[in-house]
Amino acid sequence: MAVHRRGHGPDLVLFHGGMGSWKHWIRNIDALAERFTVHALDHPAYGDSASVSRETTGPAYLELVHTLFVEAFPGDRPLRLAGFSFGAAIATNLARRLGPRVTHLCLVSPGGFPRRIFGERPIRSYKEAGGVARPCSRQSRAISARPARSSSGGRLIGCQAAPKRAVRRSAAWL
Repeated sequence: MAVHRRGHGPDLVLFHGGMGSWKHWIRNIDALAERFTVHALDHPAYGDSASVSRETTGPAYLELVHTLFVEAFPGDRPLRLAGFSFGAAIATNLARRLGPRVTHLCLVSPGGFPRRIFGERPIRSYKEAGGVARPCSRQSRAISARPARSSSGGRLIGCQAAPKRAVRRSAAWL
């Protein structure tokens, strides 16, 4: 799995959406790298990563991603994960499997979760939050699939697409 790194600080791993590469995050990387060591991934069969068989099933693909991820990020140092669309589904699966090692999980326009009626959504919009992204309670159901909760006190953040200028302010919550 190809990894593009920039910055210094706590590890923040970015997972891109389908039909893309690490460059989905290109406009955010510099701002995030001011506070974090940013690891922008190319999932297997995307971007600069090696291809996989077209017969690979979803569970087999997630197992491959897990194996490659653990090889790329050995040990038990804390990780912050952020995923967009398809990458959010992958980040959620990894967070569940890595348990307390994942201290923060940010999902941007996540894909692969059950449909819900808009009125049932517990997340406030960026505008309602007064211009500052606010974390959801660890007990809240930010995503109906209930992504991993961190036993180390990490936060689950429900994210929505925000203007580029909001990235610096949002990064404070990662």
